[in-house]
Amino acid sequence: MSAPSHDPGKLGDLIVKLKDSPLVELGAGTSIKLLRYCEETGDWVLYVQMKPHATFAPHWHLGHGQYFVTKGELIYDVGSATAGTYGYEPIGSRHAEAHTKEDTEFLFM
Repeated sequence: MSAPSHDPGKLGDLIVKLKDSPLVELGAGTSIKLLRYCEETGDWVLYVQMKPHATFAPHWHLGHGQYFVTKGELIYDVGSATAGTYGYEPIGSRHAEAHTKEDTEFLFM
């Protein structure tokens, strides 16, 4: 039996098991799994894994963002998001560097 494959650009209904989505190293202790994207709308969903002391560079949002932390703590200029926290970032939000102190994982949409 062949290994299941994951097509994040599939149209229609989609069910994704994290184990079936390849891990992409972004560097500096941060990796992502692309769970879904839509070329038509520009929508995307990522599962992000950050090692202790990993960072996100300062940035601003061209579109809104939503996240749900499943493990650890994401620390950035608007506060601390621990496991079980949902966050929303509107279009135009500007952020200073974000970082972690422990292994941290979150779903980002």
